[in-house]
Amino acid sequence: MSDAPPEATPAAWDSQAAVDAVRAKVQTLLLRETEIGLDQRGRITVDRGSTRVYINFVPQDEPRVVFVTLTAPVAFFVPVTPALFEKIARESDRWYFGHLCMSVYEEEGEHKGTAYVYLTETLVGDFLDPQELTIPVLALANTANAMDEDFVTEFGGVKYADS
Repeated sequence: MSDAPPEATPAAWDSQAAVDAVRAKVQTLLLRETEIGLDQRGRITVDRGSTRVYINFVPQDEPRVVFVTLTAPVAFFVPVTPALFEKIARESDRWYFGHLCMSVYEEEGEHKGTAYVYLTETLVGDFLDPQELTIPVLALANTANAMDEDFVTEFGGVKYADS
C-alpha cells in the first residue's frame, strides 16, 4: 500500500464549449477594432481591400486549447511553376505576421496544375488579449492586400476580389 495520495481524475474537456468561448471572445475583441463578417461555413471574416482574412477555430485535445487560425488569400489558380516554388521557399517567413503558403489543387479537378497561395498564422485563443489578436489579424489582412496585385501580375492566378 502506497502513502501517495490518489491521482485526481482529469475533468472532461468539452471542446465545443471551448471553441464557442474563444469564438465569442474573438468576435468581441475584433468588433472593438474593425468590422467583421461571417461566411457560409461559420468562419469569422475581416475584409481589407482586395482580400479577406478567414478566422477559424480548431480545438486541440492535448494540450486543451483552441487554436485560432488566420488565413488570407493572395491568389487562386496560380500556375504551378519552379518560379512559384522558389518564391514560396524564399519568402515564406518574410513578414512578422503570416507565412506564405500554397496548396496545390487536386490533380483530377478542373484546376489541375494550379495552386491556392495564401498567408497564414496560428494563435492560441484561450489566452488572447486585444492586441495579440487584432495586430496579427490586421497585419495579415494588410499584407495580403498589399501583395496580391503584384503577385498575380508576376505569377498569374486570380485575386480574392476577382474570384
